[in-house]
Amino acid sequence: MILKKLKNFNFTKQIMYQVYINDATYKRGYLRMIVSDKTEDNKEVYIPIAEELDIILRGQKNLNLQIKEIDGGIIAPINIMNFIFAIFRRFCTNLNKCVLNFNSFEVFPKGSKKHIRRLRKAIKSARNANLSFDSAFLTSHKELICGFERRQPSNKIIISSRVAVVIHLFYVELWDEIEDLLEAWEFSFTLFLTITKPNSDLQARIENAFPDAIISIVENCGRDVRPFLLLLENGAFDNYDLICKIHGKRSLGPNRLPILGDVMRRATFLDLIANPLHVRTIIQHFAEDPRLGIVGPKRFLVQSSTNKNGDPIRVANRAAVLKIASRLKMPIDEKKFNFFAGTMFWIRPAAISNIKSLNLSHEFEPESGFLDGALEHAVERIFNHAVKASGYKVKDTSEIFNTDE
Repeated sequence: MILKKLKNFNFTKQIMYQVYINDATYKRGYLRMIVSDKTEDNKEVYIPIAEELDIILRGQKNLNLQIKEIDGGIIAPINIMNFIFAIFRRFCTNLNKCVLNFNSFEVFPKGSKKHIRRLRKAIKSARNANLSFDSAFLTSHKELICGFERRQPSNKIIISSRVAVVIHLFYVELWDEIEDLLEAWEFSFTLFLTITKPNSDLQARIENAFPDAIISIVENCGRDVRPFLLLLENGAFDNYDLICKIHGKRSLGPNRLPILGDVMRRATFLDLIANPLHVRTIIQHFAEDPRLGIVGPKRFLVQSSTNKNGDPIRVANRAAVLKIASRLKMPIDEKKFNFFAGTMFWIRPAAISNIKSLNLSHEFEPESGFLDGALEHAVERIFNHAVKASGYKVKDTSEIFNTDE
């Protein structure tokens, strides 16, 4: 098989470079390039970077590939021995799972297996969420990698719905991004913010931007889920029609790429809070359909029908999910089970009054660092089920905006 691949490979039409990444780019998490060829105009692309990896860039000579600008590394031609070795790795090893294809050229990493494995996991996770780094969607939404541009605060209008925005902010440095997006909203709302320790500077900034904000200090337990349940159970949302629940997701930790957490957070924000018109549209759908219970991002809707093994609950969470479902007095229908991964959504408080009555906030264990299998992961998976158990509907953003995304 390997010999057949190499035999059919046309070495004469290949052009290949190595990009040597600098330390600042490793910290930033991505490489920016502007390229062109005879088939298209200049194209700006962003390539995820993992520590201690360089990048191989492979194009075809007959496309007249030109690298107009590179921000984050130094590019150099590859000598013949490294060229042959790179071709062998590209076509005859598992490296193909790390290849990003930008039509006129492709890129893949060079470095240790350990660090390549880390990058491969990030690329796979992004693809599973329809956020592939080489997709047209990500290319057209560079803010998912670079961050949102600052917007001017909008003039406020009056809406009939009473809206609460609930944010848990473990990574307080993300407030800048969230503040810019919320200030662009066209209506007033009440901000509920939970943080894990006092921060006078942050609190002053928040109260200056949102004078009616309600800020609570909660222990670092249950990630973003327990703080939300505490507010829910204490009746904080009793006088509101809708809740927008978000949090400062970063997904830092061993074997994770920070850029992946940033992209997933910003993609969720793009769906739920970044576009004032989208925000108004979501609220309008809730107002027009009193049985609509929850709206979450389509790309993060995990469901049995599309899950590889038909089981989105997963073994580590199964016992806890089934136990909570029994307490809600509605058994799990495994064929129709779904949830919004990441626990960010718009929700009607009345649709989760059944969760409120369970007082789950008292059952969490101290922070353990688990990536799966803790109570917060089980509760993350139960919100849609609880909404259905209360007789309300679950919708994703594609149904609200009539799109595939």
